[in-house]
Amino acid sequence: KRGVLALSSNYALYADMSDRMMAILGRQAPEQEVYSVDECFLGLAGFARRDLAAWGREIRRQVRRWTGLPVGVGIGATRTLAKLANHIAKTAERKPGVYPAHLAQVCALGQLSAAEQQALFEATAVGEVWGVGRRIGQRLAAARARIAAVHLGCFDGAVGHEVAAGHEMHDVLAGRVGAGDPCGAVDHPRVEQIAN
Repeated sequence: KRGVLALSSNYALYADMSDRMMAILGRQAPEQEVYSVDECFLGLAGFARRDLAAWGREIRRQVRRWTGLPVGVGIGATRTLAKLANHIAKTAERKPGVYPAHLAQVCALGQLSAAEQQALFEATAVGEVWGVGRRIGQRLAAARARIAAVHLGCFDGAVGHEVAAGHEMHDVLAGRVGAGDPCGAVDHPRVEQIAN
């Protein structure tokens, strides 16, 4: 009557599909951390010589072939950067023109040049950083803060203090983007998968 369509959820099916996807992903890397029903991180120790973007595309094809689920793949040096890469991969596919088309579906930040990474960070609102909440995101936006303060996964504190009026925001960004890993430090790239 009012243009609303009500659909029932099938949580048993969703859980089954999640289990199947996680089993496939768990075989792809030596370490897996299931973060939610449709999201996980894979530790990539020993993958330094691999073409991670090609590997990510192969994982995406395999999950799609075996489950029918489309996934986005984001690869970064920390969980935060992996989630940001995943955001870029999904947005490049869903909103053409926001990010370069070749990053659609799979984005491996470490394989991009410093200039390419900087352009991506400049094009991304700071509120897209994992863990930056709505309130702090609004304050940073009001101060015209961008993720451009990030250079190759390291937060530049001087820029942070200049752009983000106050230590509270600097600490949040430095903790999220610099150390980059609210779940703990990592010394090897991480990959994040999310079912679309």
